[in-house]
Amino acid sequence: MRRSHFEAFGPICPRCRAQDDSFSKLTIAEVFKGNRSLVLEGVLHCSDASCQQEFPVIDGIPIIVPDVRLLLSTQTQQITTRSDLHHATQGMLGDASGDASEYNTRRQHLSIYGWDAYAEFDHAYEEPDTQPGALARCLETGLELLDGFEGPVLDLGCAVGRSTFELGARTGEPVLGIDLSFAMLQLAQQVLQTGRASFPGVRQAWSTKRWILQRLSMTRQTWTSGSAMRWRYRYRPGA
Repeated sequence: MRRSHFEAFGPICPRCRAQDDSFSKLTIAEVFKGNRSLVLEGVLHCSDASCQQEFPVIDGIPIIVPDVRLLLSTQTQQITTRSDLHHATQGMLGDASGDASEYNTRRQHLSIYGWDAYAEFDHAYEEPDTQPGALARCLETGLELLDGFEGPVLDLGCAVGRSTFELGARTGEPVLGIDLSFAMLQLAQQVLQTGRASFPGVRQAWSTKRWILQRLSMTRQTWTSGSAMRWRYRYRPGA
């Protein structure tokens, strides 16, 4: 989580918003891992004394939803799954888990979304009849229809972050990607921090070229796990 984005967007407590339509500001209560510009692990806190709800920041992703415990309980496996295992080991785990398991379902989703978002950056990719990048092409067409806009951008349902990168590069505005899938946001955060995308698929580790860091601007984006339909940001220009 970029501190600059947190200050600029000024997130409010979704629980207070859902209960009594109030706008209680969230604050950064604790930082367990991070630096002056980033919070990689920590806790956000509702400023309303009658609420004081806590919202965790995990892997640089703030989880801002009305029912934090429900989301954590339903996505515990996504949040705690290791990312350092070799693809062969992951494949054996998938075989043992079964095709219909949560583990394999998540891997399939990451494979589909990750392939379309980032496979075109693999110089070894050679399947002329199957072209990735459909989302980026659709976004480009949509932006061409707009007569310009000002202010920050919310990327609702940002998935693995390709659209968030593109919006940041094309608009020059702060972009906030929002999605309820923690695994998808972890992949987006991985690309932001390392310039590489690694996910299950026909190829087990897609490695981006150096120029992805130039083409996909990585200075304007941050992500959060949540639903924009249940809470609201207040943007403060010039923050």
